[in-house]
Amino acid sequence: MPLHVLIAGGGLGGLCLAQGLRKAGVSCVVYEREPDIERTGYRLHLNADGADALRRCLPDHLYELHLRTSRSTARRQFAVTLGPDLTERITAPHAGPQGGGPRPYLAADRGTLHQILLTGLRDVVRFGAPVAGYRADENLVVLELEGGRAVSGDVLVGADGIDSAVRATRLPDIRVVDTGTVTVHGRTPLSADLAGLLPEPLFDGIAAIADGHGTRLKIGAWRPAAPVAAACAELAPSAGIEPVGDYLSLAFSRPGPPLPAEPDVLHRSLAEAVRDWHPALREIVARADPASFFVAPARHLPVPPSWPPGRVTLLGDAIHAPPPVFAAGANAALRDAAHLADALVRVATGQQDALAAIGGYEAEMREYVRPILRVAAELWPAAELFR
Repeated sequence: MPLHVLIAGGGLGGLCLAQGLRKAGVSCVVYEREPDIERTGYRLHLNADGADALRRCLPDHLYELHLRTSRSTARRQFAVTLGPDLTERITAPHAGPQGGGPRPYLAADRGTLHQILLTGLRDVVRFGAPVAGYRADENLVVLELEGGRAVSGDVLVGADGIDSAVRATRLPDIRVVDTGTVTVHGRTPLSADLAGLLPEPLFDGIAAIADGHGTRLKIGAWRPAAPVAAACAELAPSAGIEPVGDYLSLAFSRPGPPLPAEPDVLHRSLAEAVRDWHPALREIVARADPASFFVAPARHLPVPPSWPPGRVTLLGDAIHAPPPVFAAGANAALRDAAHLADALVRVATGQQDALAAIGGYEAEMREYVRPILRVAAELWPAAELFR
C-alpha cells in the first residue's frame, strides 16, 4: 500500500526528512506554522553526522550547491578559546564527529541551507498551517491544524521544535527545562579591510572569547567556498536563494538580568560589555549590523528513556534539545531526518512494518543523542542545571 507521511514543522529537520522521502518516491506533506521561510541566517557548524544526512537526503545537485555555498576550509579544524586580549588559551576539536574527504569541516549559512532544503519542495510545503494536535488509531493519523482543518496520513512526524504540539499529545509528561539564560545573536559584515585587522585565530573554526567574569563572545567567520549567487546560477537557477555576503557571526552571553529584545539595545549592551577588550574585538562589535541582533533563550529538553512505538514519532528539538553548543541540536535533527527517512522507505517498500521501523529508529535515536546532550551540557555555562 502507498505510504503518506505528514510532517509537522518546516525547519531544517523537517525539510531534510521531506527531501529524503521525495528522493525515494515516498509521498509526504510538510505543515509549517510560519507564512514562509524566514531569512534569519547565521553561521551553522556541521559535523559529520549533519553533513552525511544532507548527502543522503538531498538530490545530487542540491548537495553540491550546499557544499559550494558552505564555508571554505578553515586554517585549523579547531575551536579556539581566547582571552579578551586575544591571547590563545585552549584549542580543541569541535564537538561531534568530523567528516572525511577534502572538506572534513563545514560551516553553512543557516538561511542559505534552509532555502536549499526548501528547493523542489514548495508543492508539498503548506505555509501558514500551525499544528494544534492530532488523533490516531492503529491504521491512521489525523493531524489537526489551527482553525479546525484536519488532514490524514499513515505516519505523522513531529519536527515542530522544542515547543512541539505533536509532542504535547504524544508524550505529554516531558517538560522543557528553562536554564534562565539567553544568548544574543548578531553578525558583522566581513569586509576586506576588517579582515585585515583581525588575527588569524578568529578565522579558525569557532573562536570563543571569555573574560573570566562570565561574559562570553563566540565568533565564527563565514566565507563560502564559492559566491552564493554564482553557485545557484549554475546548479539551481530557479531556486530563488538569496545571496549573502561574508560575515562574522556573533553569539554573546553574560550574567545578570535578562536583556530587552530590541536589536539596538542588544547591540549597545554588547558594545558596553567589550569596551575594555582588544581593539579588534571592539571593532567587530562596532561594525555589527544592529538590525541583525536577536535574543534566543537557552532551553533544554531531555530525551525520555523509552516509550512504545506508534504511527506518530518525533525528531530534532521536538524530542531532544541540547543547550546551544556547536549546533549540536541542528546536527542531531539532520541525522534524525536521514535515519527516519531510511526507516520510512523500508515501510513504503514493504521491507518492514511501520511500528517496527519507527520503533527501531526511536531506539537508535535515543542511544545516539544521550551522549550528545551530556557533552553539550558540560560545555554550556549553565551545565550544573542539567546534571
